[in-house]
Amino acid sequence: MQRFLWIVAAVAAVACQQPKAPPPRVVAPPVAPAAAGAPVCQGAGCSAGDPLAPLPAPATTAAALDLAGTKYGAGVTLQDNTLVSQILANPEAWVGKRVRVEGDVEDVCQMRGCWFSLKGDQPGKTMKFKVTDGEMEFPKDSAGMHAVAEGTVRLIPLSLEQTRKVKQHEADEQGKPFDPNSVTAPETLVRLDGIGAVLSGKK
Repeated sequence: MQRFLWIVAAVAAVACQQPKAPPPRVVAPPVAPAAAGAPVCQGAGCSAGDPLAPLPAPATTAAALDLAGTKYGAGVTLQDNTLVSQILANPEAWVGKRVRVEGDVEDVCQMRGCWFSLKGDQPGKTMKFKVTDGEMEFPKDSAGMHAVAEGTVRLIPLSLEQTRKVKQHEADEQGKPFDPNSVTAPETLVRLDGIGAVLSGKK
């Protein structure tokens, strides 16, 4: 009996001398870096997770051109036009570039006047010019007016759900009916995030 107790005590002593295993190390999952050159929406009007919020207008020291019409925002500083058809033919090559486009206004936001669509140089080719709500407000009766607009080219890939939401929102703004089931594939938006514009009567 004494020998048994001695063996138990010896085993317990050895166990107490064994170092305790360290707790398992928790490794945080890696954070995927932002794509190189990807624009990040910051500042007024840019809410986290909103892929459609306009990017802040880049700073400029160039003076606005003296164009006939009503100036919005910083006006227009670039001398030369870029064709809408050129941008739409290869939008990836234009992403992040500051351009000037010109054409007649096809549609305008009927809620806050925060965007208008511009007819391009080819039939069916249009470009949306979008600004942060409240920064510029285009007249709701601007359709048919001539516009010279300057902005940064933006490419926004959307999921199918986002595409449906965008089209629903646009229909609501225009007071038009919309069936979400009519959209069966995701789309990629190509637009100008606005810097300035000049609207005038028909050219």
